[in-house]
Parts: sequence; C-alpha cells; structure tokens
Amino acid sequence: MALDTTDGSIEYYIDIETGKIYFFIYGEDISEYTGITLDNIKNNPDRYIYIEPIPSHEKYRMMEDFIESIKDKAAKEFLENALQMRKPFRNFKDALFDYPKIREQWFQYEKDRMEQITKEWLKDKDIDAEFI
Repeated sequence: MALDTTDGSIEYYIDIETGKIYFFIYGEDISEYTGITLDNIKNNPDRYIYIEPIPSHEKYRMMEDFIESIKDKAAKEFLENALQMRKPFRNFKDALFDYPKIREQWFQYEKDRMEQITKEWLKDKDIDAEFI
C-alpha cells in the first residue's frame, strides 16, 4: 500500500529494526496512535527508511502490460481506449466493470506485480522480509 499511494499528503516509513510501517499525514498529529513522531523518524535515518511511492508512469506501464496480455480483442481495445482518455487510471478501473472476469484477472495481476515490486524494493534497501 505504501508503494502504491497516490496521496501526496501521506508519507510512509519502515522501521528496519521492527518491520513496522508508520505513516504520517501532513497537518495531522497522529503520534498518539503511532507512539512516534515524524521528527523522531527523520532524526533516525539509519533506522527508518522512507518508502517512496511508485511513479505514476510505472503504474501506467503496468496497466499497458496487462492489456497486452488480454486475448479478447474487444476488451483489449476498450481498455486501450480508456487509457487514452483524460484520467486514464480512473477510466481503466471503470472500464474493467464491463468485463468482470478480466477485472478479476487485473486484481490478481496487480497483486502479483506489486508483490514483485515490493520484494525488489526491500532487496534494494537490504531489508530481509518474509511475506505472510
């Protein structure tokens, strides 16, 4: 979720000692819930690593790659057109409602790709993690 966030007002950090992920919403003090402040995190860069969201062009590419895998020509063309419109992310998700089976395939595809991206990110940061 942290890698996939599109809300620029939220920052995520991972505590490499505990594996906990903390999020901070600009303008809100949530330290009473988390037990830690953003200042604590920023003052301990060896312990807390900022989780930078995936750039939108990479998520767009993910949708393009998925569309390439679709066998149904009508569905493929419909989804390709959705990406060409204004607000392609919203249009893509809306277009999937017309194809429930392909929509379920998309959810699995997206889940698998996000897991792969997460594992690569953890490896790049030298963080050992077990997926459960």
